[in-house]
Amino acid sequence: MQKLKWKANRASSLRANGVFHGDVERPAVALVSEGGLFYFSQANPVSLYLPFDAMKPLLSVVLLGAIAAIAHAQPIQPPIARPQASAAAQGTIPPQQRQFRWQEPHAETARQALHANDGLTPEERTNIFVYEKCNRSVVHITTLTVRADFLFREVPSEGAGSGSVLDKAGHILTNEHVIESAREIVATLSDGNSYPAKLVGVDSVNDIAVLKIDAPQEVLFPVEFGDSSRLRVGQKIYAIGNPFGLERTMTTGIISSLNRTLPSRSGRLMKQIIQIDAALNRGNSGGPLLDSRGQLIGMNTAIASTTGRNTGAGFAGGSSAIRPVVPLPL
Repeated sequence: MQKLKWKANRASSLRANGVFHGDVERPAVALVSEGGLFYFSQANPVSLYLPFDAMKPLLSVVLLGAIAAIAHAQPIQPPIARPQASAAAQGTIPPQQRQFRWQEPHAETARQALHANDGLTPEERTNIFVYEKCNRSVVHITTLTVRADFLFREVPSEGAGSGSVLDKAGHILTNEHVIESAREIVATLSDGNSYPAKLVGVDSVNDIAVLKIDAPQEVLFPVEFGDSSRLRVGQKIYAIGNPFGLERTMTTGIISSLNRTLPSRSGRLMKQIIQIDAALNRGNSGGPLLDSRGQLIGMNTAIASTTGRNTGAGFAGGSSAIRPVVPLPL
């Protein structure tokens, strides 16, 4: 009784200290004291007091019931391992680890990649590219002519020049003066095989001749035509021919001047002549003049020399003058 009275006094003290004071209304409060659980409500200052000693049997029953419930509960199933899709299937492979499909590169890109680590300069790579692209299009032309000696006897005479393959049908472009008065014309291709050639057309004003040979298509490599009307002084050029019988010799230089004129064998002036400083010698006549893309922009025709050897002033007929008179669908 004395203990209960102390608890009641404790409850009154709580009320006096404002446990139920204020705007917030608490209908009941449970407090834990030294010896038990004290339940206090506004309606009754002492509603219930449970000593801890009296609660031990109750707690034992609650604990045993919890153990029994756990024992009869369903066992927890371990998580089922499910196979995961590959990173490739999920599309989560980092970009740097993905395998890309090979795509055929552009020809120029492939050429640059091929020579990327070869130790060559860009200029050297361009020289090699032009030669490898065009040298098989160059033809070595030899002729057999007959001249009269001082006793009016016929004396055979050989001549030589160069030409360019125009198409797979076997047409060849050269200068008229290379095959002029020739009784026999022989064209030697890049594979070393020679074929008899016949003349199928001439333009004496522009010193142009077209020959025809019967050769397999697989050994004919037509030259690609360019546009000489767009050339500029200082542009890099390449000449390939057969000087002194040295087949497919390449020399390089620049365009020294444009729109020169030269007298032709017909007595008329050839126009749209390109002046170059690339070395030209006997045997270069009729060969291709090329730009850095490996396109034919002219046909080497003459040199300014009193000795017949190169002096640094060569001349070529422009492709813009050749194209209209060559009887081919170029």
